[in-house]
Amino acid sequence: MQTHKALVFFLIIVISMSIAALLYYASAKFCVVSKIELNKDFNVDTEKLYDFLDIEDGKFIWEYSAAKLNDKLATQTYLDEYNVKIKFPNTISIYMRIRVPVARIVMPDSTVAYTDKNGLVFKESNYSGHLPLLIINKKSTIFSDKKLNAMPMKLVNVLTELKSRYPDIYNSVSQVDAAEYGKIDTHYIISYSGINKKTYLKNQINVDLIREGLVAALFLEGTASPVNTAFYSGIGFVY
Repeated sequence: MQTHKALVFFLIIVISMSIAALLYYASAKFCVVSKIELNKDFNVDTEKLYDFLDIEDGKFIWEYSAAKLNDKLATQTYLDEYNVKIKFPNTISIYMRIRVPVARIVMPDSTVAYTDKNGLVFKESNYSGHLPLLIINKKSTIFSDKKLNAMPMKLVNVLTELKSRYPDIYNSVSQVDAAEYGKIDTHYIISYSGINKKTYLKNQINVDLIREGLVAALFLEGTASPVNTAFYSGIGFVY
């Protein structure tokens, strides 16, 4: 009887070990990361990206955590959208969209950073398109990796709408100087590429005023007027 029990116990051990070996073999063959799906809208050095995320050949899929990989991408301020998914048995899916700046902005230390449509300020960008320069008198309120406060955010919203509705006019705006005095007194001076004339707005700025201001600046330029700035009076531009 004891011999029979020992034999059964031995068979159970052999079968368990065989199953374990079979599962390990299946895991080694089918559950090792062998495919990376990379969905992006910009050029990236994939080798450096995978090194940054610690994605290595020969690792089992369960050694990766989507939450931890997403936390790593969260530190990269140049990314606007990102998402990492683990797809069993052998795939890691990476989705990335680059943060596109809508303007450059002068920082408190006089360096130039970028801001996107959401008002987030960031230091690095490989964007090569046109970007107006924003110069705010209260530079001490501007911080890298933080969002802009109300006044410069208003400018960003206007430029974002301008780029969408009138891209040619957006590309003509070279610089916006904004000075805030108190809570309601704000002055804007808009400079245009290739035009020596400027427009001046007080306490209001929007897409239509920038468009009309460009027309006024072009008129001053075209007529060789000695006046350098067109002022908005509330009902139209005067010069």
